Amino acid sequence: MKRDTFVDDLHDDRRTEKQSVQLTSLVTNRLFYYSMQDKPEYQEEVKLLDYIFNQLDVDDETKKGFEAMKKFIPRVPGELFNRHYAIMKEIENLEEEGAKTLVIGACGLTPLGIVFSQKGNMEVYDTDLDDVVECRKKINPETGANYHLQNLDLLDTEKVKEFASKLPKVKSTMLVEGLTLYLDDEMRRKFHENLKVISRTLDDNVSFVFDYYVSKLTSGERDLVKDESDPDWKSFIGLVNNVHYGQKCRMETREDLVAYLKSEGFKNIKISDYSNEDNAHTILVCDFKPGVKESKPKKPYIVLDSIMFL
Repeated sequence: MKRDTFVDDLHDDRRTEKQSVQLTSLVTNRLFYYSMQDKPEYQEEVKLLDYIFNQLDVDDETKKGFEAMKKFIPRVPGELFNRHYAIMKEIENLEEEGAKTLVIGACGLTPLGIVFSQKGNMEVYDTDLDDVVECRKKINPETGANYHLQNLDLLDTEKVKEFASKLPKVKSTMLVEGLTLYLDDEMRRKFHENLKVISRTLDDNVSFVFDYYVSKLTSGERDLVKDESDPDWKSFIGLVNNVHYGQKCRMETREDLVAYLKSEGFKNIKISDYSNEDNAHTILVCDFKPGVKESKPKKPYIVLDSIMFL
């Protein structure tokens, strides 16, 4: 039986949005694999990444592109590992603080949700767009009863409301990794508003973990070692051009990021202590918990006894 082909017309520059989402998921899977394969403590995750990837048909040109990735973006695997490490630590901290549910938005082809469902006590929901979820249903490794894979478009408010209404009302964590890079101003506003919908539905008992790209340079300017004369350049750039040139969001400093998120209504914003300052993939934790309203000071008043003049 022929295995699933995840991305059609992979090397066509006129890719549809669906194909770009699928390709980005595929590229991220391999980059995480490269970032962890030499770290003994992550070998179970490496096996899961490889299992998922190997269930898909990948043509020779695509394989050449993947083989060339380390050559042309040497800093990226290390930075993605730091991103992943910071996320893992923050979720573990939130679990220790009592989180019973973990929701992962835009999960792509990463196995993080499976990892947490296997090693922790949380109920885990992996979510993504329809095509990614349909693919994962066919190729996912075996999972336990506390793991769920569901369709969710984080920019569709009605779908977000429906999804959130079915979540248990317990202390929760929601992770959205690697998405904000591709969202323009309007899309980010919708994304933030829909996170508020989830928070309100769960009585604001949810912490959000996500990343923003913080750098003076765009990802293409910062990450690539450009050598168009290299024979592997064409297959490489055909593989990742939607990742680098699809960037719609970048903050220049972490201070800019925190100020922006505050203006969007986020509270208790914390840049992860595990997120290296020289890494553009900045991890943060925040929520929408309402603050304690300060009572207005009472105006002084004077009571006068009645005086009657005769």
